Amino acid sequence: MFPRRIVSTAIVFSAAFLALGGLTAARADVHLAGLFTDHMVLQRGIADPVWGTADPGEAVTVSIADQTKSAKAGADGTWKVLLSPMAANGNALTMTVKGNNSVTLSDVKVGEVWICSGQSNMQFGMGNLLNPATEIAAANFPDIRLYTVPMLTSPMPATTVAGHWDQCSPDTIAKQGTWAGFTAVGYFFGRDLYQKLNVPIGLIETSWGGTNGESWIAKADLDADPDMKALEDEQVIPTQSYAANVVKFGQDLAAWEKTYGTDTGIAAAAQGWADPAFDDSQWKTTKLPATWRGLGMKSGGSVWLRKSVDVPQAAANKVFILRVGKFDADVQAFWNGTALRASGQRGLGTDPDQARAAKFSSANVTFPVPAKLVLAGKNEVAFRVFAQSPLANVGPERNVRIVSIEDSSADADPWHFNVEASEAAIPGATWLTAPRPPAVPSLQNTATYLYNAMINPLVPFGVRGAIWYQGENNAGRAYQYRKVLPTLIEGWRKAWGEGDFPFYIVQLANFMKPSSAPGDSAWAELREAQTMTAQNVPNAGEAVTIDIGDSGNIHPKDKQDVGARLSFLALNRVYGVKMEDQGPLYQSMTVEGNKIRLKFTHADGLASQGGGALKQFEIAGGDKSFVWADAVIDGSTVLVSSPTVANPVAVRYAWANDPEGCNLTNAAGIPASPFRTDDWPGVTAASK
Repeated sequence: MFPRRIVSTAIVFSAAFLALGGLTAARADVHLAGLFTDHMVLQRGIADPVWGTADPGEAVTVSIADQTKSAKAGADGTWKVLLSPMAANGNALTMTVKGNNSVTLSDVKVGEVWICSGQSNMQFGMGNLLNPATEIAAANFPDIRLYTVPMLTSPMPATTVAGHWDQCSPDTIAKQGTWAGFTAVGYFFGRDLYQKLNVPIGLIETSWGGTNGESWIAKADLDADPDMKALEDEQVIPTQSYAANVVKFGQDLAAWEKTYGTDTGIAAAAQGWADPAFDDSQWKTTKLPATWRGLGMKSGGSVWLRKSVDVPQAAANKVFILRVGKFDADVQAFWNGTALRASGQRGLGTDPDQARAAKFSSANVTFPVPAKLVLAGKNEVAFRVFAQSPLANVGPERNVRIVSIEDSSADADPWHFNVEASEAAIPGATWLTAPRPPAVPSLQNTATYLYNAMINPLVPFGVRGAIWYQGENNAGRAYQYRKVLPTLIEGWRKAWGEGDFPFYIVQLANFMKPSSAPGDSAWAELREAQTMTAQNVPNAGEAVTIDIGDSGNIHPKDKQDVGARLSFLALNRVYGVKMEDQGPLYQSMTVEGNKIRLKFTHADGLASQGGGALKQFEIAGGDKSFVWADAVIDGSTVLVSSPTVANPVAVRYAWANDPEGCNLTNAAGIPASPFRTDDWPGVTAASK
């Protein structure tokens, strides 16, 4: 589902080490930690920590509004003060920090601060929405402030972060982040809070697509539990060998391609296949999305695609984005003959082996085009796509989009394509009998590495709470996730030292082909683990999205409703705005003859969304064989039965990867959370 990405490189690894030293450089001057910049938002109502570095023993003062706090830098050069709690303040405040030198921050606000974290559906930017132009144009909220944490990994806890706060505007909401803008879920959550509370809102995005939950947990928290420690030990990457392994993979891949005749495209690129002057008029044409077989490939191999793009004068020398959907293959991109780096690939350098190792498989591939490459008039785009399987797809989720951030224009004209190499024509070389060398495991999926680089530097900045959208990468290990997610939450809270701050989880949306018959589901089990965490961990909550997913896209475009449902939780539970904050939650069952009666919490006004019969209920007897069931609302309960099950013992609801048409809701219109009344091991039983 999520192939391991070869995104991190030796240079990324080095960048993490540079971050470790970020608070130790130039100690002759007082320095603030990286979260303290102009336009920041401080958390109201708490003793906000402010910290940084200076000379050992140096006296430091921090002044803001009507208060001044003092500290002395310790032997290690670090200092910290705690501000007196402040009320929300929409006025532009100035913070002055003095030591041997003076640092002044302007336009500081006091309000509500939330962390927005997880994998790709949290990283999903505003430019990816169904209606990006409309939403981006309306995102003019200068009292909402945005901070994007750079995507870095580290084997050791980093102490600073290189980012900056921005006022929310159409420009900053589109250009923040690495995947077509600032987190859409985070923005809509923050916007809804702002419109209800009318106080400044600070949003800190720290997310990375295709990452495991355990990557976001501190080593000490994993080590404290034997099961989590075992999980950590499985993922150890010897730090001293990572760079060498990247280079070795590149060399092994080069040898494999040379042996099986698939390196001709690399040579062809040098000979001009990526060159804007190359004549591709004799190549065949296709539109994307396309299947591998539709391109004439009967086995694994490689294909080149090219096209010309006309750029108006007004869009020249401005950043473009190639958003190419899903490739079940490795993909390299070129703009006017220059190789592009996919989002998340940092500091690849010029080493050809590292560049070769940076090819990767991805659920969604995005290539930023540097402004200096974008010329007025004709520009040439080229892709080299390699797949081992004849079942591969090329951009099945949507057409390749060549997007200017300024005009959000799409380009769906035909592509010229040419087969570079087909394994069918190479004796003895098939994707089954001659697989490529295994890729180097990506550092972002190594336990603790993201916590170290992308969470630890944020601690202990004052926050109200966190919203979390992750779990796709842990599907298939759901029983394990029952520990992973609570461990993460408890570890973050311990690190911040603010008590059990609110932690709100987005339950995985419906995805994949709907099932025609009841059965086991890895995604249903992962949702169950999320629900258990929300119910059992203090001050946690869950936003159910089982009705707003997309069968064909793991990144559903409706992020407005996701943000709204998260805001219901915060408004009701944190800010005292009385409202229903979730849909029906299964509570208990009783057997009544050949029927089972289900009782729910949050059950006022139980209804079938849109009318009609309730769907996606299953029932089973002692044989544990589930069949579709009839379900009828009876007051605040639901009666479930089937003429083929005389002695029922268990019920399941929406228990599938994509439970098509599940429609149980309450008066607030919030969908019921999927559930099962049994605890029979399913697809992930081995991970118990």
